[in-house]
Amino acid sequence: MNLFKNFRSQSYWQLREDLRKGVIDMPRHDMLWEELVAPTFVDEPKTVVEPKDEIKKRLGRSPDHADACVM
Repeated sequence: MNLFKNFRSQSYWQLREDLRKGVIDMPRHDMLWEELVAPTFVDEPKTVVEPKDEIKKRLGRSPDHADACVM
């Protein structure tokens, strides 16, 4: 059982798992996929996705497509 620091972390994790397990499928969209694989997760004692500012630094843009998909 995973415990999450916040709803954002839980949502990103759940989408990741659903895609990995083939529960859901979506068409290939290069920008979206780049944003979806960018975040890293840390177990603090609770799982947390890295801050959006860190993702922005690595991508050079805001991961708006990924945020919309996760919502």
